[in-house]
Amino acid sequence: MEQRKKANLLRDHLDVLITAYNEEDDLIRNMLSEDNKLDLSNFNIVDQDLREVNFSNCILKNCNFKRSKFDNNSIKEIINRASSDHLLIEGIDLSSTDLSSKTIYERALGDKVNIPYYFKGLMLDKSSFENSDLTNANFDETSLKYVNFSYANLTGATFIKSDIFQANFTDAIFFPNQLALSTNFNQAIFSEPKIIDEILECYNEIINPDNPLIKFMKDIIRWNKFAIKNMLIKFINKRKISAKSQRPVQASANIENQTVQFQNYVADKSFVDSVQAKSNNTDKIIKK
Repeated sequence: MEQRKKANLLRDHLDVLITAYNEEDDLIRNMLSEDNKLDLSNFNIVDQDLREVNFSNCILKNCNFKRSKFDNNSIKEIINRASSDHLLIEGIDLSSTDLSSKTIYERALGDKVNIPYYFKGLMLDKSSFENSDLTNANFDETSLKYVNFSYANLTGATFIKSDIFQANFTDAIFFPNQLALSTNFNQAIFSEPKIIDEILECYNEIINPDNPLIKFMKDIIRWNKFAIKNMLIKFINKRKISAKSQRPVQASANIENQTVQFQNYVADKSFVDSVQAKSNNTDKIIKK
């Protein structure tokens, strides 16, 4: 295992191993764990195109996935195990993936799971986080062009030096000071255009700080204003989710943009069970 830390695993090699595992080939007998999973621990899987790879039956502890490219299917296991398995995911490319509550993050639909939302330095252009609970997420230095954050809970999330050009924050829950150190916030999409002025005011206060007492008073006024707005959004979103829970599941794929949207999905099981069930049925639900 220790020798693997210096070994690079290419996409071609990975395909051979996973195929051999699925066919129960003796080729990979020595790579099976006690619970009969393919053990890929400690490999460097760097700069690889890992779209359409299914890692659900793999052990990935201490793997290095730096700068590799993922899609909706392959990223599920990586994101969910990033912290517990000590995965290195710096600079991974998730362009055009759908990371919305309906595919991966279901805390917004009622499940309470402590997931490390650490996206610092990632490429997330054109991704979707619609309806997601991203409380305390780290989006610092992340490319978020055209990302959909509509109806997402961004309480405590940080966006320092992130590029939010044309990102959609319609009815998202956040405070303007959270976006003050992002770039292109004046070209992002908000429920009200005047929110840009609020963000700009926060930015100016950071660059040219006021007297501490004056700043404190401004923060109190601003907090009260947005706290009420955020409470209303939460209430409306809960009503929408409740109404959707009585409707059947519908799925549609946008092949041109390589994104998948699941509509009217409400989790009735634990988060882990939901993700595992969808991982096992990926081929039946999503066909590219």
